[in-house]
Amino acid sequence: MKPKLKIYIAGPMSGLPNLNWEAFDIKEKQLVDEGFDVVNPARMDRDIGLDPENVGEYDYEEAARRDIDALGKCDAIYLMSGFQFSKGACWERALAKHWGLKRYYEVPRHDHEIQNFGPYGRYYEVPEEDRERKYIKQKQRSTGLYGSNDLYGANDKESL
Repeated sequence: MKPKLKIYIAGPMSGLPNLNWEAFDIKEKQLVDEGFDVVNPARMDRDIGLDPENVGEYDYEEAARRDIDALGKCDAIYLMSGFQFSKGACWERALAKHWGLKRYYEVPRHDHEIQNFGPYGRYYEVPEEDRERKYIKQKQRSTGLYGSNDLYGANDKESL
């Protein structure tokens, strides 16, 4: 049997009713039904006892570290509709791209080479030649042979 792909759900939470947990839970169920091993940050928040109606002294930096650690153990990221309006989800997408994780989008993006992912969105995978190009760019950056603007992907067609 083929091992399950471990996928992290990213999307907007802050400022939304009930921290948008319902949308995260619905997406988790859909992805589990499709055979994924799902990491749901809403579930992680519940596990630490967070009350979405009374966030209070919530430590966003600690949550971000926890979420980044969880993302780093995944094979892919699923970007929910509206992710681009969430600073956290944009950081998670940038890290997933940097780490070469597969990226799934609930809403197709015009600037991506996409494959159909059924009713759950679209999938983008970094082509092999781009992975090699990225590796070379990373090596150049680490040796100081590349301009600092490119460090954040300013010259990439898929910049944030």
